[in-house]
Amino acid sequence: MTTGEVNCNKFYALRLWWVKFSEGLVLSNSRVILVSTPIGNLKDISLRARESLVECELVIAEDTRSTKSLMQLLGIDYANKKFLTFHEHNQDNVEHLVSLIQTFEKVVIVSDAGSPVLSDPGFPLVEKCREVDIEVISVPGPSAVICALEVSGLPPVPFMFLGFLPRKKEARLSLFSKAAPGVTYVGFESPNRVIGLVDDLLECNGDFDIVLARELTKKFEETNRINRDNWASVKNQIKAKGEFVVLYRLKDKAQEMDIGLVKLEALADAYLSKPTPKALARLLAPIKGLSVKECYELLKL
Repeated sequence: MTTGEVNCNKFYALRLWWVKFSEGLVLSNSRVILVSTPIGNLKDISLRARESLVECELVIAEDTRSTKSLMQLLGIDYANKKFLTFHEHNQDNVEHLVSLIQTFEKVVIVSDAGSPVLSDPGFPLVEKCREVDIEVISVPGPSAVICALEVSGLPPVPFMFLGFLPRKKEARLSLFSKAAPGVTYVGFESPNRVIGLVDDLLECNGDFDIVLARELTKKFEETNRINRDNWASVKNQIKAKGEFVVLYRLKDKAQEMDIGLVKLEALADAYLSKPTPKALARLLAPIKGLSVKECYELLKL
């Protein structure tokens, strides 16, 4: 802990003590602002996000060092601002923290990257603020979930966000077995476990489309689309580095087979008139539920 953080802790302890004995210090117009921060590319910061960081008095951060570094990169002077750390290991202090928030007019809550509420510790704090009628507003910004959905090529509606996926195989298999056909599921996974996760997913009954999105918005952003047929050839190409968003979708067999007799006959005629690998790929793609390019690559194996 740095000297500055020690001094801040003393300040907060004194201020909380004063709150207990002085109703006059508690403000009626406190506002909590949830600020989403870049998930990898500094240029994704919004004007409203920067403005909120400039104007706030208190910053509640997952890691104050990361937040100060971000503010420094954005050219924001934070010398006169108060900082407080709030993460999964100190959530027992929510009530005290809410009392402290009520002594400031503008309070910003941020995480290291993305939303401070989704898969980050801000929710208990927001919940308690709402209970005591503190105004809470959101300054939206970059989202790994939305970015991954957009680039995945999987149907974005309906989708379900699962947060961080289970670490243990038994819990994973239980989760995957409950997948509903036609729903795109989105979760986070560490690079150390992502290969094993795909193995577990493909071990389940059912035909899954899987997408691994890595290092979104960063220089080495990469997206891999995976299924049972191509996993053996793709597996060794996965770079188990950086942050992963995992998307998976159980194919709806009834919808998959309903490709239309007229369309199927037309594709078959096209193949018979010119039996090339590309024509065969076009014929097989709607039957297998794959893209023409994916079918063509499989035919070359």
